[in-house]
Amino acid sequence: MFEWSDLRFFVAVAKAGSTAAAAQATRVSQTTVARRISALEAALHMKLIERTQTGSRLTDAGLELQSAAEQVEAAVAAFSSSVETARRRLAGAIRFTMPPEAVQELMSHPIRQFMQHYPNVRIEVLATHAFLDIATGEADIALRAGGRPTNPDLIVRKISSIEWACFCSPQYADAHPPLHGPEDLANHTVIGPEGQLAGAAPMRWLATQASFTYMGATLPIMASFARAGLGITMLPTTYDDAKRGLVRCLGPLPEMNDTLWIVTRDDVRRRPAVRAFIDFLVAHLAVLEQQGLPRS
Repeated sequence: MFEWSDLRFFVAVAKAGSTAAAAQATRVSQTTVARRISALEAALHMKLIERTQTGSRLTDAGLELQSAAEQVEAAVAAFSSSVETARRRLAGAIRFTMPPEAVQELMSHPIRQFMQHYPNVRIEVLATHAFLDIATGEADIALRAGGRPTNPDLIVRKISSIEWACFCSPQYADAHPPLHGPEDLANHTVIGPEGQLAGAAPMRWLATQASFTYMGATLPIMASFARAGLGITMLPTTYDDAKRGLVRCLGPLPEMNDTLWIVTRDDVRRRPAVRAFIDFLVAHLAVLEQQGLPRS
């Protein structure tokens, strides 16, 4: 099967009379034009264009297919125009709540991309560990981790599972015995959560394994304590990055895992802008899941 996009270059050469002129019209190199034409001819098993001393000319087969190819090009252009029109029609504000760490780790880039695609839609990001009440309209959409929300008035969609692990600084790892299992945490200095973050399922599990010498209200604070060599803390595996000055010392383990959900109301979900935003987020997180950030 041929690539539809290759028809664009066939039409360009047919109109311009040479691969050089077609390259200027399509804003690619002449080599690219020739390569795409060759790929199209190979897929169709027929010669469409012949080079001459003065340029290029269509073969009999090329002449026969030129009109149909131009119709496809026109249809694609019309479709693209319809897409842009539909994007411009989407408008309004969407109040989107999520933990502060999710903004930095997962959502800042897709939110920016979505607003570029849909400039008339405004995303109001409410970054908080507090569970704003979606059912009563405190926010339109929530990205939440933990157990599945049970309110029957909510529409809940599972996105993925998030893996967590224990991290410390390389200096701490060199100076202390390795962890062979969760039971070893009791023999180490552990950095834990405080405030609303302490209610997260992985943090509740950590509290059953060790007492906390240091505590932080956010994951970045806990990570900074670990990076300073104060002890071991637990973070999503997205923090497994040498630039952060952390090394993984335990896990991930199944009991550490957490689940990520998108939550909204049925009447809110029916709004075109909200539906488009949710679809956009799901597609973005699906790509991250394929890359292992986070993994199911």
